[in-house]
Amino acid sequence: MQGGLHGKTTSQIEEKEQQITARAEAVQSLRTREIRSIMKAYVCVFVKNLKKIQSYN
Repeated sequence: MQGGLHGKTTSQIEEKEQQITARAEAVQSLRTREIRSIMKAYVCVFVKNLKKIQSYN
């Protein structure tokens, strides 16, 4: 009986580890997308300002 209980507990732990890993990967993906969005916005503003500066010359 103990072997079955141990196996069930191990299985539950592995399932929780997989869930945690999936959540961590999802969070990392969201962070990456947010950083890319911020970088794109920054580049757009930079290019816009650069064009203004160049138009003065």
